[in-house]
Amino acid sequence: MEYKLAEIHEISTLSPATQIAVRGLYANINPSLASLYPLFSSEKYYYHHGVYLGNGKVAHIAGENKADAKPCICDLHQFWKGALDGKLYRVEFHSSVEILPVEKTLTKAQEVLADPSKWPGYQLHNNNCETFATWLTTGIHRSAQVTQAVSFAVNNAIGSLERIFRG
Repeated sequence: MEYKLAEIHEISTLSPATQIAVRGLYANINPSLASLYPLFSSEKYYYHHGVYLGNGKVAHIAGENKADAKPCICDLHQFWKGALDGKLYRVEFHSSVEILPVEKTLTKAQEVLADPSKWPGYQLHNNNCETFATWLTTGIHRSAQVTQAVSFAVNNAIGSLERIFRG
C-alpha cells in the first residue's frame, strides 16, 4: 500500500479522520531486539501511526509495553511529543487507494475505542499502530513498514547467500 508522508506545518489544516504519523526509534519498540533492527531496515527509525479524530484527539495503539498495547485515545500533543524529529506527518495514500468516508472512519474508531477487544492484540508484524490506522482510514489491514522490512530482510538474505555461493 503506497503512501507518502507530508509534514504538517499548521495543525489547523488537520481534518478529522486523517491518518498521521510521528518518527520514532526502532530501539524503542523492543529494546531487547535493538541489535536485530539493522537486518530489517537501513534506517534507525520507524513511524508511529494514528488517526486524528478532531478536537485535538488521536486514536492509536499504545500501552505500558507492547504486550498490553491496545487501541486508545490521546491528546494530539501527547502523540506528537514522542516524535524523534519534532515533526508531525500526514499520510497521503497513492490515488489508487480508496479512503473511507470521514464518518465511517470516525465510527469505526469510536467502536474500537469503546471496546478495544474488537481489535486483535498487538503484534509487531500483523497488528501494529500502522495496521490499525490504515484499517481505520481505508478498511485495509496492512502495514507498509512491515512489508518494506520483510522485503529488505529477504533481499539482504538473498544477497548474502549469493555471496556465499559465489565464493
